[in-house]
Amino acid sequence: MHRIDETAEVEDGAELPECRLVPQYWYPQPGTKKLALVVLSTPLGDIPNTLLSYFDAIVEASRFVEPVAAD
Repeated sequence: MHRIDETAEVEDGAELPECRLVPQYWYPQPGTKKLALVVLSTPLGDIPNTLLSYFDAIVEASRFVEPVAAD
């Protein structure tokens, strides 16, 4: 799920348009019934398709790792 926020910020009396991409990903936590929400954000909202592909690749490559037990 994602959204694009278009806001204008005022700096020194001038309005600066901003287009921010905010994708959200839900990770199921292994061994539980819980979900982890990951919210990413970038000011490069003018190119959402490219950045969504990039964020999708990060999410696809990420995973939960069990901690190593100390002997």
